[in-house]
Parts: sequence; C-alpha cells; structure tokens
Amino acid sequence: MLTIKAKFFCLAGAFFLFSSNSFANFEVSQSVLDEINSFKLKKPIFRTKSESEDLLNSVFEKIQDSAIEVCKKHVRNINRCEWELVIESNNQFNAYASEDNKITFYTGLVRGVYYEEELAFVVAHEIAHHIGNHIAEAKTKTVFGAVIGAIITGSTGIPTGNIILSGANMGRLSGSKRQELEADALSLEILHKSGYDLEKSRHGIIRLTRIGVSRVNSVFMDSHPSGPERVIWYDQVRNYIENE
Repeated sequence: MLTIKAKFFCLAGAFFLFSSNSFANFEVSQSVLDEINSFKLKKPIFRTKSESEDLLNSVFEKIQDSAIEVCKKHVRNINRCEWELVIESNNQFNAYASEDNKITFYTGLVRGVYYEEELAFVVAHEIAHHIGNHIAEAKTKTVFGAVIGAIITGSTGIPTGNIILSGANMGRLSGSKRQELEADALSLEILHKSGYDLEKSRHGIIRLTRIGVSRVNSVFMDSHPSGPERVIWYDQVRNYIENE
C-alpha cells in the first residue's frame, strides 16, 4: 500500500474561485459531440502495481507545491490540507476522495491512461474535493435531506422509509454536480501552476467521457455533470486560467 502525506499550515482564506452563476447549465452543441466521438486517444499504457505507485508518487511530488499554494488561497481550515494517497489493486477506471483526507486510486485508472497529465488531472481533482470540503458538505446535505424526508413522512402519515431515503438521496445530490465542476476548476488551477500541459490533461476528460455511459446533458438527480458538459467546462476554465 502506498501512503503519501503532505502537512502544512495555511493562511485564513475563502473558497470562492467562481460564483454560483458559473455553474449554469451548459448547451452541448453537435460540434462538441463530434469532437468527443472522433478524438484520437492514444492507447493506454499497462503498468504494474509497482509502476503505478511510482507514477502516482511522481505526479504527487510535481503538483504538491502548487496544491499547497492553491489550498492556502482558498481555505481557512488547515485540516483540509493534509492528504493521504492510497493505491489499490482494482481494474476499475476510478479514484475517489473520502473522509480523513484520504484519496484512493485504483490500478485500473493508472493503467487506463497514456499521458502522465491525464493522471495528474485526476490526482488534482481529488485533492480539490478536500480543498472544497466536499465530503463533509455532502454528508451534511444527506443528513438534512433525510430529516426533511422524516418530517414529510410524519406530516403525511405514510409509514414508509422510502421518503426518508429519497430525501437523503436528494440532499446528497443537491450540490454534487457543482462540487464536481468546482473540483475540475481547482484541478486545472493546480496543474497550470505545476507546469503541466493542459492539452494533454484534457485527454483524460475525453477518455472518461468515452469510457462512461453518459447523457448529453445531465438532469436533476444526476450526481455528476455529463461528460460533454465537463469537456465544455474544462475548455472554459482553461481559457480563463491561461488568459488570466
């Protein structure tokens, strides 16, 4: 098991990279869909678990200073700025952030990319979830939704747990798309400061969109923006960062 920790103290700040108006619905044009479908992706490089660990270590070392800088700018709670990276043997193309500032990467993700920049985008994205306090925020909204569901159950007299469960799910999902877009934006900020090639990291978004089954546009109860929406958002944020 690979474990990497970064600890530091950060100055008081605020997490307001973009206003809430920046997370409006995207209009996915046919040209965007055509580009995604015709995009020439390089074949992923198979890596052993040891090679995957080495690459993950290398990526983290390259982005660590920039991640610290970004974290100092956006948060006041220093506990969100301590990260532990773990790699597990699993064929899924996935990674996730969890409580206690942990980020888990599956070997299937590291083996599923060609460019190092693609992996760097995912590493920075998961770090960004901690910077944005998204795990705790989602937990709070889930509890709040369940409470609302319980109140509705009590007022209607319907003896079922389905309303409570639905309330919890709606609470959990209510801000999840915004969180994903925030994490994408912060990830690009970190990568740009680290000197990574944002064109190559964009391949990762395209690859994820092509691998997954995704709607053209996300709907209310979706937990993530659709793949095409993320591509559009990526390009908008990249243009903003590179021309800032």
